[in-house]
Amino acid sequence: MPSFLSDVLTVGGVHQDDITRLEQVLDLHAAALHQGRPAEPAGPMFGSSDAGADLDLQTMRAYTHVREAVDQLVLGLQKYRENIVMFAKDYDETDTAVGGDLSKRQQNLTAIESCTAQDDFHDRSVAACEPPSSGSEG
Repeated sequence: MPSFLSDVLTVGGVHQDDITRLEQVLDLHAAALHQGRPAEPAGPMFGSSDAGADLDLQTMRAYTHVREAVDQLVLGLQKYRENIVMFAKDYDETDTAVGGDLSKRQQNLTAIESCTAQDDFHDRSVAACEPPSSGSEG
């Protein structure tokens, strides 16, 4: 039976299936990018003239920049995946801790419900109506 407590605990809407699918998508695309990096140019492609040598040098520089950019993108996807996993873990741990606290509070409220249903708040015949005792009175 759904309760207010279960509604509060699931309001975030983060489900493990969604996290798993997101991890799989990130892994798939990181791997595809890594495998799809451009191949290194095979030797001089523009001849042995000075202009050809300059074009070869510029091509090699461009290749290096593209490959580094793809490697950074792959690394970014991998780090993003790690952050998603850490978020899900933290969310679950927090959800569990808060759920336990809310359950205790709900039990306390249920235990003192009979006190609030009375017409005479000075009647302390119900033991649960006693205020909690503090360890240090001053």
